[in-house]
Amino acid sequence: MQFADYDGSYAATTKRCSLWSIDAATRAFEPLVDVPGTGDTCYPEMIPITKHSYVVYNYSSPLDTDPPWALRC
Repeated sequence: MQFADYDGSYAATTKRCSLWSIDAATRAFEPLVDVPGTGDTCYPEMIPITKHSYVVYNYSSPLDTDPPWALRC
């Protein structure tokens, strides 16, 4: 029952997405940037363009609204 309560309350909240840097050799990681979104879905992709330039693609709903999670179902 405790899991069901936790799972239900978690599912009813908006989620956020971030891109992280992960060093495979040391397993160290650090956040790079929070990706704008409305808490619905996060499928980010970061593609290097130059040594210090990237293009970030992400799927999300329009950024001008942030309705409660339960209203999107």
